[in-house]
Amino acid sequence: MPSLSLFVQAEQLTLTSGGGDEVEFPTGELPLDPPLHSPDLTHLLYRRLSVMLRCPPIPGAIDVILDTGAPFTLFPRRVWRDQMNWQEGRHFEVCRVAGIGPLLSSRMLDTSFRVRLVRLKVPIELAGKSGDRLRVEHLIAQLAEPATVRDDPKFAVFGLWGGLFEDRRVVVDRQPNGDDLVARLEW
Repeated sequence: MPSLSLFVQAEQLTLTSGGGDEVEFPTGELPLDPPLHSPDLTHLLYRRLSVMLRCPPIPGAIDVILDTGAPFTLFPRRVWRDQMNWQEGRHFEVCRVAGIGPLLSSRMLDTSFRVRLVRLKVPIELAGKSGDRLRVEHLIAQLAEPATVRDDPKFAVFGLWGGLFEDRRVVVDRQPNGDDLVARLEW
């Protein structure tokens, strides 16, 4: 079965305790006190799954987070317009939602912005941790149209619908000789 190995990245996390103190977890491991048993669980892992995205012949690659909880793929304006230089008609076609039009309201974490729902006319290539690649054609995505640079989403995200996850599955396992994770996209 073909697969694409994913990047499993530990993220630094700062949480606020019940007393209001901020506690940092630089390696993304949250210790449990007391630990759970059957099976033993002493800590929780805070990890992000991602791939590198290229859009040939444009040079360079960007890190894209995989989020099956996000409904659609999202590209920040600084990525699709400034870095990829995508243009309507040439690189994408706009999908108009009946009764609403081409612009929709969207939100990511604490940021609100508008998006255009589009179908890419250019293929994208995903590169995994071990150098394996997956080519995706006709991806449906949201292109952010923020009112200000500050409102531009911080991450590019691959969401559940629109082409990337369809007819594929995400597999996450514990590493054979450790307690961290490995992940892959299979089809």
